[in-house]
Amino acid sequence: MKLGQWVFHQITDKNYVLTPETRQRDPEWADESTRRFIDRFAGRLEFSGKLVLDVGCGLGSLCAAAAQHGAVEVVGIDLHNVSRTVAQFSEQYPELAGRVQFVATEGNLDELGQRQFDLVVSKDAMEHFAEPEAFIHRMTRFVKPGGDLAIGFGPFGKARWAGTSIS
Repeated sequence: MKLGQWVFHQITDKNYVLTPETRQRDPEWADESTRRFIDRFAGRLEFSGKLVLDVGCGLGSLCAAAAQHGAVEVVGIDLHNVSRTVAQFSEQYPELAGRVQFVATEGNLDELGQRQFDLVVSKDAMEHFAEPEAFIHRMTRFVKPGGDLAIGFGPFGKARWAGTSIS
């Protein structure tokens, strides 16, 4: 195991307990988190005219931002039953409903078949995967030749030593 892989597995707690307080965040928090994610790429994350896949889409905040920034089509995929996501998204972003779709996965992304995307993104989802390195490799098969893969790693609030100073 490479040093980077070892460190990732040491500081990431994949067994944290979700509570109603940590599971539900208001839309303003999700929008701000998405804005910070996009800003970190300093203009290099381009959505306009692209087919976009959001892996671990949650309630679709990044899907909405991609569509608002000109993506032709956005597919959000997540482990949960996406019917709740579809209902909330349609209510919050009715003008985007025709360009954004949600797909439930069993975790292997096979539901996407052979589809490929100009841009594959994943924000704050890697801490949910038992083997994030292998999953990142799996995600690359959905990137079109010449396309991009952009990953934002989850907040350290879900890491074992959150709030602890490590020097």
